[in-house]
Amino acid sequence: MDNSVTKTAIIIHPDLGIGGAERLVVDLALALEHEDYDVKFYTSHHDKKHCFPETNGRFQVFVHGDFIPMTIFGYFYIFLATIRALYLAFVAAWKSNADLYIVDQISVGVPILKLFNKKVLFYCHHPDKLLVKKGGFMKRMYRKPFDWIEEKAMSFADTIVVNSLYTQTVYEKAFPSHSSTPQVLYPTYNPILEEENQDEKSPFEEEVTEEFMFVSINRYEGKKNHDVAISALNELPEDLRGNVRVVIAGGFDDRVIENIEVYKYLESLAKKLGVEHHVTLIKNFTNPEREYLLKRATAVLYTPPYEHFGIVPLEAMIKNVPVIACNNGGPLETVQDGITGMLCDGSPKGFAQCITKMCNDKELRENLKQNAKNETKKKFGFETFTRNVINVVNNILAH
Repeated sequence: MDNSVTKTAIIIHPDLGIGGAERLVVDLALALEHEDYDVKFYTSHHDKKHCFPETNGRFQVFVHGDFIPMTIFGYFYIFLATIRALYLAFVAAWKSNADLYIVDQISVGVPILKLFNKKVLFYCHHPDKLLVKKGGFMKRMYRKPFDWIEEKAMSFADTIVVNSLYTQTVYEKAFPSHSSTPQVLYPTYNPILEEENQDEKSPFEEEVTEEFMFVSINRYEGKKNHDVAISALNELPEDLRGNVRVVIAGGFDDRVIENIEVYKYLESLAKKLGVEHHVTLIKNFTNPEREYLLKRATAVLYTPPYEHFGIVPLEAMIKNVPVIACNNGGPLETVQDGITGMLCDGSPKGFAQCITKMCNDKELRENLKQNAKNETKKKFGFETFTRNVINVVNNILAH
């Protein structure tokens, strides 16, 4: 690549919080920066106390549209998200003149960028219309125009990429009007995870007295199925149950009603099942806490079914921590059953069987740990990711 002139890239993302999609756009920025791009972010919301450190100093972040509410008395979420995305895209197109614009998650702003003659890459994590909870006739009618807009707006992008072969298949079924198949651009893990950090005492370390610790890392959302991890603990043989701790650690935003409700539900579920003394719930864990969790974990429990990709398994396996996940969706591409982790049917019983097997077989645990890092680095390492990103970007800029 010719580095004589610094190229510029703008990444447009609706909310730069802490989650898999947010980690992905940060890693895209790091990959482009590695190839001498000047990268900036445009977003509708950025809380410096609840974000990845790279967006709090390393990269410039411009916030536009935060004055537009997320809901009106709990309603009109998709309508207002569309307005925020349109406004953000317009401001980004008007105020900047980058070589490349990467739009993440919400496609409605893509046509606006094309009106300004911008080169656009759209990253599709999953068709938005398939993420919506089913409702009655009125809700379906309300959603119809937004689903149509999503499909049409996306088609304006110069290139569309998806995060997995699974999402590619879902995309083709969801958007039959699109003539071309999107490319797969696998996410990577945060390269800093490969560094060996000094032990830092975690504030909850003293309460973990059990021999085995299984960690579920994900946002406090219903679709993440954290409850399966707690219910799996209850399904364990009695003689093992008292020697296992389940830790649930996830992103928590007190602006989001679902986060609050799910947290309360998990607390009450643990009490109802009588396992509360072996369950720890953590909100917005720090990096030292993450380090402790992964260093101490017997395995990570990845509970969401039909996950589009799932960055958590990579973050665990690169730290030599095996993963127990559902045998569907993205984990089929990231977790090798019996080699880097174990796959199950996604039920509490299924997870409990894998937990039991792992606790009772030391040789199995050691083999899974030894394989996890090497296999993950081979397929999902930062160098591989950067190479794939630049190939996609160069193809866009060449046309």
